[in-house]
Amino acid sequence: MRLSHTSYLHNQKFSEAYNLIKRSRHIILATHESPDGDGVASMLALYQWLESIKPGGALLYSKEPIPSGLAFLPESNAFRDSIPPEPFDLVIVFDYGDKSRLGLESWFKANSHIECLTFDHHPLGRHMSGFHLIDTTASSTAELVYDFFAVNGIDFSKDIARCLLTGILTDTGTFKHSNVTPHTLRVASFLLTKGVTTREIVRHTETNIRPLDSLRVWGEAILRTQLDHETGLAYSFFTANDFSRYGIKKEYLDGFSSLLSAIPESRAAVLLTEHPEEPGIVRGSLRSEYHKKFNVSETAKKFGGGGHALASSFRVEATLDDVIERLLKSSKTV
Repeated sequence: MRLSHTSYLHNQKFSEAYNLIKRSRHIILATHESPDGDGVASMLALYQWLESIKPGGALLYSKEPIPSGLAFLPESNAFRDSIPPEPFDLVIVFDYGDKSRLGLESWFKANSHIECLTFDHHPLGRHMSGFHLIDTTASSTAELVYDFFAVNGIDFSKDIARCLLTGILTDTGTFKHSNVTPHTLRVASFLLTKGVTTREIVRHTETNIRPLDSLRVWGEAILRTQLDHETGLAYSFFTANDFSRYGIKKEYLDGFSSLLSAIPESRAAVLLTEHPEEPGIVRGSLRSEYHKKFNVSETAKKFGGGGHALASSFRVEATLDDVIERLLKSSKTV
């Protein structure tokens, strides 16, 4: 028996989004740069439904490779890193919070006539124009996609359930975070009835399962970690040269800022990286914990980024030293 829908969004909005998708012929699905479990899993759940109703009519786009821990998800090998010049008539974007995080500014400018549909649980801010399904009470975008399916009577296959449960588990920290609600647990319980298991998902996605090279990179990052006692900010970094020196893959760094945020004396943590393919750019991954009362999204916004109170990110044109100095100054006021 399908679980009833409890999102604050009116059913009419879900129905309108459904009709928009149904009348579209060629669809792009995209999420934010540095894709994560919630964004990727939400895309894959919707993609599988689209393939069942209009085979070959949808394209999965990600500029960057998806994390290897998500390779077990069905259709995860279908992602493309470029958008072909085809007559697309709808773009569906997931879990991005701020349109700058999509990395598609020039493409959208050249294709402004294409309709856009947003699925997100980040607060409404600098989102794409178009049709919005945004529910900040949802634990994850995957939970919101579940609601979309439930309202519109879409069947939940085992593969779709696996994707949606993966998105929920990764964005709730396996139900440890404060974004878990009774509805979240009811949705997860329903998805488990489709034959998927949390054990299988956690085995692939938990950050403590890592190749040896990744652990060596973490060791180096730990050695570099500094704790500013005035602000309570713990931080570490990797330069562009470090990526080649240590053979760093982006996925090796997943979860490290969460590790730093667990330091008892810290209020928040950030891992800063300079990527070789982005000269002059610094990326920051910010984390905190509920009891520390530090809203990292406010800090991320000062660098043009965004996200949630406990997990945010940014991408800024600056030097590493400048970013560290600005972070320490801005953290004094949070």
